[in-house]
Amino acid sequence: MQAMEGEVLLPALYEEEEEEEEEEEEEVEEEEQVQKGGSVGSLSLGKHRGLSLTETELEELRAQVLQLVAELEETRELAGQHEDDSLELQGLLEDERLASAQQAEVFTKQIQQLQGELRHLREEISLLEREKESELKEIEQELHLAQSEIQNLRQAAADSASEHESDIASLQEDLLRMQNELEDMERIRGDYEMEIASLRAEMEMKTSESSSSPSDIPGLQEELQQLRDRYQSLNEEYRTLKESNSSLTGQLAQLESERTRKATEKWLECQTIRSVMSTESQTSEVDFLEPDPQMHLLRQQLLGAEEQMHNMQSKCKELCCELQDLQHHHRVSEEEQKRLQKELKCAQNEVLRFQTSHGIIQELLCRLQKLQVQHQNISSEKEKLLEVQHQLQEKLRCHEAELQCLRNLVASLQESDEKNTKMQVQFQEMKLLYEASKDELQQQKHMYNQLEQDFLLCQLELKELKSTQNIPEDKGKCTNKPSPAPDPPIFSLPLVGLVVISALLWCWWAETSS
Repeated sequence: MQAMEGEVLLPALYEEEEEEEEEEEEEVEEEEQVQKGGSVGSLSLGKHRGLSLTETELEELRAQVLQLVAELEETRELAGQHEDDSLELQGLLEDERLASAQQAEVFTKQIQQLQGELRHLREEISLLEREKESELKEIEQELHLAQSEIQNLRQAAADSASEHESDIASLQEDLLRMQNELEDMERIRGDYEMEIASLRAEMEMKTSESSSSPSDIPGLQEELQQLRDRYQSLNEEYRTLKESNSSLTGQLAQLESERTRKATEKWLECQTIRSVMSTESQTSEVDFLEPDPQMHLLRQQLLGAEEQMHNMQSKCKELCCELQDLQHHHRVSEEEQKRLQKELKCAQNEVLRFQTSHGIIQELLCRLQKLQVQHQNISSEKEKLLEVQHQLQEKLRCHEAELQCLRNLVASLQESDEKNTKMQVQFQEMKLLYEASKDELQQQKHMYNQLEQDFLLCQLELKELKSTQNIPEDKGKCTNKPSPAPDPPIFSLPLVGLVVISALLWCWWAETSS
């Protein structure tokens, strides 16, 4: 608005100056016409009177005519001087007009540039605000997703805990059942020992009383061959079971070593996470006086995740203890199996020793069948234990996957914390830039107002100078006496003001460009 007012005032001032110059020229022409008319009238009167006047009067008239001619020449010289002065003034005015027009153009260009810069800054600020809003929305969405994931993880942890509890209960029931079966096996073993002792006594009595018949020898040999074949098959099964047990023990040792290693890694990770959280909390307390509710929620979620990790570790330790108990029971069952195999060998030796007694052999065969059935039961129990072991291994793998998911979630939460801190720093920097741009604009406005005031003062000085030049001319008209024109000043005030204004503009332009 101020630039528009300056542009409107300049042409009005130019028009006023042109009108004043035209009025001055018209007044000078009227004075010359009046002087010429007076001289012509005096000459005509002298001619008419010369006819009737004497020579003295003619001489006086001639002297008057010469005086009038001299006055005309003086007036012409004064008029020429006035014309020269007016031309000089017109040149100065034209120079001042050109300078003021150039200054006005420079001012308008600078104002347009400032307006363009302001628009550009406003657009940049609006873009930054939009980007900030979009980033805040994305962060809020990520927080909602993280909260939903945490809820899902909590629910999954609760479900897994319930499943673990049910599995532990089922394992405890299986352990009780196995203990009962082992007690039954011990009772049956005692019965077998009693029966073997009684059979030995009977066999000793029969060997002392009876002798072996030659007709029963081939049948006994066939039975012995069958018993040997069964013994070999049982030995092969025993070897395979032994190999499977050794492989299972190796796998269990590997699993225990892996569990210990993972437990140490988890403990170290928890310690590092706690140290990082403590350092982050200290830095956040130092940097920010006001706590962020989102950061507080994230920390609570991290603490919940750590508690879940500790619970999972404790459950894994309990499962390891249960596996050790199962391994112990497995070893006990293997020892009982070895003892039973030794008893089988003893029975086979007794059968070979007492080939003559067919009835005793049949009884021994029945007992061997019973022992085989018991061995099959033990092998089925071993298979069940192996299945339980595989199930526990699968559960451990599931728990490890859940722990990995929790680690990933903790890492994502840490990344979101870092993003929030970076966004806050960028937002503060943009605030500082915006405040600095505001200060610069205020300084530029202040400079522009000062320049406008200086320009108005220069215009007022020009008007005063014109009025001071017009006053002596009016006085000359009133007295009808020509006065010599004043010498023009070497340095006028408007020129000095224009020089000062140009210097200020140059300084301001240098500051803005730097």
